[in-house]
Amino acid sequence: MAVERLFSSNGTPPARDGGAESPVNELYGASQWQLIARRFRKHRLAVYSAVVVVSLYAAALFCDFLAPYPLAYRDVDYAYAPPQRLHVMHEGRIHLWPFVYSLKGYRDPVSLRVHFVEDTSRTYPLSLFATGNP
Repeated sequence: MAVERLFSSNGTPPARDGGAESPVNELYGASQWQLIARRFRKHRLAVYSAVVVVSLYAAALFCDFLAPYPLAYRDVDYAYAPPQRLHVMHEGRIHLWPFVYSLKGYRDPVSLRVHFVEDTSRTYPLSLFATGNP
C-alpha cells in the first residue's frame, strides 16, 4: 500500500479534480481579506445594506449641494407645521407627478394653539434639485 502525501512541500493540500486551478486550492491560497470579500459578496442582504450605507455617506458628503436651503435659514412661519402629505389626485383627476397643497395657519382662540389646514386651491408640484432660498 502506498502512503499518500497529505500536504505538498509548500504546505498546501494536493490538487484534486482539476489540478492547480481547482477552487479548493484557490481558497487555500487566498488571503484573509479575499476570503472575507468572497463570503460578503455571496450574502445579498449584506451587499444591499452596504449600498445603502455608502449612499447615505455620499449624501452626507454632498449635503451642501443637496440641501435646498442654507444652514442658517429658518422659516418661522411654518416652524410648527406638521409634515405635508403627497397627493396625486386633484379635483377627481390623477396627476402623474406628486404635489402638495398650500398650508393656511390659524390660531385657535380657546387653546391659543396654531393649527394648519391644507388650502386645496393652490398646488405645488414636487421637484428635485429645486432652487431654494438664496
